[in-house]
Amino acid sequence: MMLGAFWQTYQATNPGHPVFSTPFDLKGCVPIFLHGDEGRGLARRPFMVLSWQTVISHHGPGVCNDSTHSFTTRFLFSAISASLYDGDRSLDDLLDEFATELIDIAGIRLRIVCIGAKGVGKPIKFRSLAEAYDTGLVIAWLEDDLHVESVAFANLAGKAFSRELKLYKYRPKFHLGTHLALDLEGEIYDVEPPSDDNERRRLWTTLEEVTARRRLCRQLLKNIQTALQCSEVLQAGLAHVFQGPLMDALKTALKEPQKVGVSLFGTAIDIVSSIIQDDPSRVPQMIESGVLPGILAALNKETLRSAECLSFVPGVLASIALHAVGEDFLLNSPSKPIQLLTEILVDTNYAPLLHSQPEIAQIMSTQVDKVLRNRPSGPSKLTEHVVECMLSAMRGVIEEAKAYPDWTPLDLQDHTQYLADRLAPFSRFCWSILQTNEQTLKAFLEKKGLALVRQLQELP
Repeated sequence: MMLGAFWQTYQATNPGHPVFSTPFDLKGCVPIFLHGDEGRGLARRPFMVLSWQTVISHHGPGVCNDSTHSFTTRFLFSAISASLYDGDRSLDDLLDEFATELIDIAGIRLRIVCIGAKGVGKPIKFRSLAEAYDTGLVIAWLEDDLHVESVAFANLAGKAFSRELKLYKYRPKFHLGTHLALDLEGEIYDVEPPSDDNERRRLWTTLEEVTARRRLCRQLLKNIQTALQCSEVLQAGLAHVFQGPLMDALKTALKEPQKVGVSLFGTAIDIVSSIIQDDPSRVPQMIESGVLPGILAALNKETLRSAECLSFVPGVLASIALHAVGEDFLLNSPSKPIQLLTEILVDTNYAPLLHSQPEIAQIMSTQVDKVLRNRPSGPSKLTEHVVECMLSAMRGVIEEAKAYPDWTPLDLQDHTQYLADRLAPFSRFCWSILQTNEQTLKAFLEKKGLALVRQLQELP
């Protein structure tokens, strides 16, 4: 039953796996990963360790071996020095032998099925792609798209040995899919530990799984972004190979921010912002594809409860404003993103975060100012909207303050819901925008903004 349930879930994320085109009974197929790790041996010579592990943990359903100790989950297959696999085919032959042994140990009732490989083997370091990422993860996508055995045969960025790609035969889409398959409700980290020992142990195991998945998904998205910035990939005209999968992954990450985690949500937003900055003409296309509407639809006070999101969301708004259609798109969005940001600055729930990290308010004001500067000079609907958002937030604070008791120097308790701590970042936000944008300042004065500032100064 457990194996059958696994393959049913896995088929939804990778229906093209060869196992689904075989007559085998999936309830008797055991999924495994191949793992490769190249370190240093004697005399600091490269040393390769190959092992394999079952995907499903012995703890039972709901637990993946990615989240448990490798010593208890991996089975050593081979450990060889670089002198034995320096040849072009040496490591390939070894992996072929491994596949043969998997076939030999498969009996009538059970079959071993490799669904992917992972590890930190020798990275594919194309000249401008010499980052500390496992770039083979994304380069391997080229193999699948071009239907070739290795990137070397595609003549991409010179020579790249197929043996270096053998370790990266799994897809980021699978990890995003399995992460969402956990079917979490709300923020898993806010759950109170249960009193029962077994339930509490299961909760901690789930937390480990979620943490590992989110960290992995973030890194995979960054890998794709790195590949898109690689000059060799762009010169070869292969950027579309990554853009398609990247958009699919971003849509998945943006669809349910609470499930994937606000940190991964913020990373996805930052990647979208970078893509637009590289080429603002993509804004209409990303609106039609649903990526940008998906971002704005997901924005609310729950999904912005992290410093990362509060820093990245204003940036993507500034990027959207680079294109002519961006202004109407921002103004007509049901989520009212600029109004949402100004409301957050005076929201009681955000006071501790903004007080402990004052640079967030400065980042927000700088990016909102870019939203205005990225549009043609002169009065605009966007300028009027930003000013009205400021004034609306001021009026809200003034109205709220009417319920506060009169202040006395003998009362040491705060009855204003951290009013001073809320006004400090909001004031920095408004001042930064008004001092650098003449049209915004003019609209602020015309709408009697100074009168509201005076009322704020006189609050108890």
